[in-house]
Amino acid sequence: MASGGFHDSDSHSGSFHSSSDSSSFSSGGSFSSGGGGGDGSYSDNDFVGDPGEDAAFVFAYLAVAAVGGIFVFLAKVAHHEIPGLNLDNLVMFLASSMFLIKSISEYHRTKALTVFKKYGPAKNLSYIWKGDSVSKTATDSKSWYGYNKRYFIAFYDKDFGDENAKKAYETMKRTPKIVWVSPYWWMLFSILCLISTFFFYEAIIPVFEKAEMTDLAFAFIDHLVFYFPAVLCMVFAVGSFVLTKVKDNLLYECAVRVVEDNKSALEKLEKETAISAKLSRKWYYNICPNCGAFPSQVLKHCDHCGTSLEVESFDSGIQVPVHRISLKEEE
Repeated sequence: MASGGFHDSDSHSGSFHSSSDSSSFSSGGSFSSGGGGGDGSYSDNDFVGDPGEDAAFVFAYLAVAAVGGIFVFLAKVAHHEIPGLNLDNLVMFLASSMFLIKSISEYHRTKALTVFKKYGPAKNLSYIWKGDSVSKTATDSKSWYGYNKRYFIAFYDKDFGDENAKKAYETMKRTPKIVWVSPYWWMLFSILCLISTFFFYEAIIPVFEKAEMTDLAFAFIDHLVFYFPAVLCMVFAVGSFVLTKVKDNLLYECAVRVVEDNKSALEKLEKETAISAKLSRKWYYNICPNCGAFPSQVLKHCDHCGTSLEVESFDSGIQVPVHRISLKEEE
């Protein structure tokens, strides 16, 4: 029968036993202070001392206790006295926490997207970004994109806010949903892995101990079962960090689309406004429709007979030259 090497039990043998003997800290007497620890003095059975020195003493005591606690914990881990934990997977858990902290610290830049996930696109007083405006190369005055995949998409823009939100929502809809999962979910999964490591091995390895297999095969499964929670935690943490980068790349492409579309819309609006301004000017005949005189093109009335030269309608079917008088000329 195969035997696991990470057991905390005397009934199993292996190179990774958890020691059943645990050290304890006790004192044969009590700690007392026989002398003065500063300028303290007794008065009416009350001890009066310098608050500053007392606070410093408490802080120093807590610091020493914390360092001592960490040292004792690491010593127990090194001697396999904590079930399911050794220095190797402890390092893996610590590395995972660093990746999680980094991905969560980046989350605040794009957390406005959680509103889209829940309610769909809607204009709101928020935005998403990466980097600062120093790197911007193209902008519509509110949103921009620039060097090194830096971007800014405003959803509060009164002209393009709704459209910007719609484009961001479309980006989320056409890409894998896992990209947009909050890093707090990955942190939760990682914490569950950390908790499970204390009992996962002892719960699973007996199943394989009863199976018939070679020593090499069991050694592989033995290590796989023991390190599985730490490896899974690392996968969640690194995955969360990688997805943060993927998300930023997708949003940068979205920002490029947003800015270019908005700039085109602004240019189209300016052209339409210019055309509308020209079409709104009044049209006048180049030849007086009453007497046939050729008045100056700056006149609104025929200087020969006084007839108005304004064109009321082009539906008369009479093909005659006409001209426009600008607003400045009308003045």
